[in-house]
Amino acid sequence: LLKQEIRTLQNDLLGLKDSLTFVKNAGLHEKGNFMDSLIIVCEQMWAHIRGSSDPKRMLPIFAPFAYIYLGILNERYRCGSVLFPVDQNEAGWKNDLISKHETFTTWFAKTYQEWHDWRIPLLGFDCERHESCASRFGCFCGSRARFDDGLLGTHEVEQLACPKGSWGAFCIEMQTKQNQRVAAVIAEMESQIVYARHLDVFLPTETTPYCAY
Repeated sequence: LLKQEIRTLQNDLLGLKDSLTFVKNAGLHEKGNFMDSLIIVCEQMWAHIRGSSDPKRMLPIFAPFAYIYLGILNERYRCGSVLFPVDQNEAGWKNDLISKHETFTTWFAKTYQEWHDWRIPLLGFDCERHESCASRFGCFCGSRARFDDGLLGTHEVEQLACPKGSWGAFCIEMQTKQNQRVAAVIAEMESQIVYARHLDVFLPTETTPYCAY
């Protein structure tokens, strides 16, 4: 079910991006009609995203979607008087933009935290040692570090046969590797949700709305 949800929304997002090209190249009257249609499509996509069986897995789709949708609402606010000369509603368009921005940023912050709280604990790690002083050559230890990924189902083990006293240094080194694993997973997610970090660019400013049409 989740894979089907993701595939469907990915296709919807591609269609939304393609539709923006038609809007860009259309005449003023057609731009207004396209914009109305795109807003309806965006509302349908938003309903599917927030109603997903696993919203945190929707983050890579949500980020570009939210950026596009707020961009559309921002353009309607700035250029509505040109695109919809008969139906003037600048105050309503402005309120819609601000409200949707607040909805998106609130949902994103909550859902990202849910993703973090779910994903990072799946990166399992432990480091342990086994000591033996039975040998006539002195005491020896064997150190072992285990790295698991509960999402990908991967397991990795690193071992070191070390003189007594080296265990601490080995586990410090392995903890550093674990920290790097966590940082890499977070960085990968951040690369997919970068647009969601810049939604404020669409908020209305105190200056008069500028429209290039």
